[in-house]
Formats: sequence, C-alpha cells, structure tokens
Amino acid sequence: MESNKDLTVGQAVKLIDNAISQFAKTGKVDRDSMDSITYAVSLDVKLRDYLLGLPAEGYSLEQCKLFLNHILLLANQDEIHPLLTILSAWEFESGDEYKSHLAEALSLEPDYSLALLLTRVFASYDSLSMSTLRKKLHPKVRVDLEGMKDLLISA
Repeated sequence: MESNKDLTVGQAVKLIDNAISQFAKTGKVDRDSMDSITYAVSLDVKLRDYLLGLPAEGYSLEQCKLFLNHILLLANQDEIHPLLTILSAWEFESGDEYKSHLAEALSLEPDYSLALLLTRVFASYDSLSMSTLRKKLHPKVRVDLEGMKDLLISA
C-alpha cells in the first residue's frame, strides 16, 4: 500500500484487526498502522463503528482502552476526535471517568455526530445498556463492511 489514500475498507479492517492483535501480544503498534487507523476512522463512519465494536471481537475493554491510548500518543491531532469519542464510550461502559475524552473530542470537532449522540446516550443509559447495544450493533457493522471491502476510503 503506497499511502493511506490507497486504503480500501477491507484493508482497513484487516489493519485494525492486526494492530489490536499485535498490541495484545506486545503492547505496541507500529507507527504506520497507527497513522492508517487514525486516518481510516476519521473518514469512514463504518470503520469507526467497527473500532467501537472491538470488544465484541474478543478483546477486553481494558485492552481496547490501552490500545486507543497508545495510538492517541502519536496520532495526527487533526484526526483524533473519533478515537477520543470511542475511548469515552469504552470508559463509560467500564464505569471509568469518560467526560474528559468526550469533552476533548467536542472541543476539536463541536458538531461531531458520534460525540453528540453519546452525550445523549450517556445521560439516558447505564453501562450495561451500552454494552448490550454495542454487542447487537457490531455484527451488523461487520456485514456492512464486508459489502464495502473493495471501496477506497475517501473524504
């Protein structure tokens, strides 16, 4: 792959899967993968939703939170609002403090739809409901992504 601009949806899913697997084994993710994941989820809502559903792929919420925190350390700051929003969702689900990451996402992108939605969800649901919702949605996201796997990610 020559650049992120040549990245297909299917390649991005494999990249996310490989990166979380690598992180689970070593505690590290290579810089190119971090950059590509950040790019992909900032442009594609389904890939963002796939990343949000990673705990349904057999990873613990704690592993997922550590994974995103690792990526956030070196990520392009112009593209991190989706990552911060996902992290806040996982923190909410874990019963951790989630408001600072959500507030940071909204400060970077005040009209970011997922952050605005989660603001309402967090006020209305408990962490168990959030977990149930994620578990129901993730298989549907996987099916949608399979049908889009050959499409290039684009703005």
